[in-house]
Amino acid sequence: MQLSAAEGAPITAQALFERMRAGAPCPADACEAFAAALQAAVNALDLPWPAPLLAVLALEDAFSDLARSMEG
Repeated sequence: MQLSAAEGAPITAQALFERMRAGAPCPADACEAFAAALQAAVNALDLPWPAPLLAVLALEDAFSDLARSMEG
């Protein structure tokens, strides 16, 4: 899994989220929960099945929660 920052340099998912988070209007607790779920998903990549799948599903839930926290 490789990501690139706006300037094209390689960047981790966690660092990219932290960069984007700095200017985001999301509540701190929702951002923290998403950051924790993102870290858990990255950590789970090296674990035996089904841990990676479960971590990605938890990340999806955290993203939904983050999106809802910024509505209206």
